[in-house]
Order: sequence, then structure tokens, then C-alpha cells
Amino acid sequence: MTRLRVPESLQAIVKHDEPLWRHTSMRVGGPACVFAEPRTIEELAAFMKWASAQAVPTYVLGAGTNVIFGDRGFHGAVIAMSSGPMQLEERAGLISVSAATPLSRVAWEMARRGLSGLEFACGIPGSVGGGVVMNAGTKHGEVGDTLVHVLAQGPEHPEPDIVSTAQLELGYRTSSLRGRRGRIAIRAAFRLESTDPDKCLARARHWVKERSERLPTGASSGCIFRNPSPEMPAGRLIDEAGCKGLRVGSARVTDCHANFILNEGTNNASEVLSLIDRVKREVNARFGIELTEEVEIVE
Repeated sequence: MTRLRVPESLQAIVKHDEPLWRHTSMRVGGPACVFAEPRTIEELAAFMKWASAQAVPTYVLGAGTNVIFGDRGFHGAVIAMSSGPMQLEERAGLISVSAATPLSRVAWEMARRGLSGLEFACGIPGSVGGGVVMNAGTKHGEVGDTLVHVLAQGPEHPEPDIVSTAQLELGYRTSSLRGRRGRIAIRAAFRLESTDPDKCLARARHWVKERSERLPTGASSGCIFRNPSPEMPAGRLIDEAGCKGLRVGSARVTDCHANFILNEGTNNASEVLSLIDRVKREVNARFGIELTEEVEIVE
């Protein structure tokens, strides 16, 4: 992989040829040409400006829980913001947090404070920023229900700007920030409802227990496919197509939830991706339905 020439001023925040499987929950992905870990907004802005000026492809990595990199890695720059402190702020009825903070951590803290609206996210892996980008959610709610705006950094401006929910174009597991995007969410603001903390925590604990009883544990990226409709969940289609337990190498469709793939190896994206393709073919052959990935595949 060709080495990109990063300016001396940015060398402290970059690694070259960093294996991406170390940074994803599925444990797959070849090397990133450049792996940048900005520690401040100023470092992020400087790095994005350099990448834009050099036409270097970039990919923003949150907690790595909903992305699958190919075995060849990423020929460009992967930007991973450090989680650090939550940096919680309350102002004018809004709760604002760092986008790099784990979403579940924020959700639990809000529940303890009796601020309702994010209980569905207790136990969901990933960062706040990743949750915004994917409009993460469960049957009990999604990020867009309470999100007001995000503060985003782009390569063209030295200062972050506010992006409203309308501009984010939030949809079912998607937003305008998804993909190899030009702006990075660095903070997110939510409007939550004040309520009884005990009731809030009880609801969160019940939903977490409910999820833990039906979802597998291990190296995975959560649900692989979007549900074609509420009446036609992807897991049921995959199950009825006979794909439970289907395996390619070290990757297999789980027995307890057919929309999950567990990876028992490392750095074996080709096996995971082959299994995803196989499942899509089987479902299409059985039902005439083309499943769409919820997980983001970057090759």
C-alpha cells in the first residue's frame, strides 16, 4: 500500500498501515493507509483540510460497531476521534454531548438523571456520532426522535457549524452524514423529557434485559440487514430461507437471531462478505426480496 505523505505537523496523530480489524467489532479489515486520531477540534480541522487539499479519500470511524472493511483495507485516511470525557452540557433545555462518547453511556446517564428519551439506546454499542449517522434505534425508539442538531466539522471551514435534523435527512438507519462524507459530527444535542429517574431506569433495564435474552454475544456488527418492512423483518426472512447456522469459514449466521453474523476469526472480511452475499441470494431465491445491508461495507 502506497504511503501517503502526511505533514510533520500532523505526524503525532497518525499511524501508517494500521490494521482496521483491531478497530471494528466484527474483527475484520485490512490496513488503513493513514489512521488519524485527532485529540482536539483544531487537530481534526487541520487534518481534514490537508486531506481535502490532497484529495485523499477519508472515512470517519466511530466505535467500529456497524462497519465492515474489506481485506485490502482502506486506501486513504481513516479518522477516529478519541472518546475521552462525555463533555456533557445542559443549556436552554438541551443536552449536548461529545459525538465520540459511547451512546449507551450517555443513555444510562440520562436515565439516572430522570431525562427520558434515550432509554432505548441503553445497551446499544457504538458512539453518539455513529448513532446519529445511522439514526440508530430499536423498536422502542431511534436517535432522530430526540435529536435537535449536531455540531459538525468540515474541511472547508476552520470552525464547526450547526446542522439541523432537517439537514441531516434522517431516515431508517441512515442520514446525510452516512458514507464517505465531507462533515464529521463532533457534538450532538438532544431534547429530553424530565421524568421520574426510577421509572426511567426501570424502563431502560427492562429493554436491555429484553434485548440480551434474544441477541447473541461475540464478534459481530449487530443486525446485518435492514428490515424490508415492520411486518417483514430481515431475521425472519433469513430464518425461513434456511440460513440459520450457515457458515463460510470462520463466519456464521447465528442460531438465536438470523440477522446476526458472528465472526470466530480475525481479519477475514472475505469470509464475512461471502456469507452476506450468500444470505442475500438465498432470501432472494426464496422470497424474491433483495435485502439491503444495514451495516456499512467499505471496500
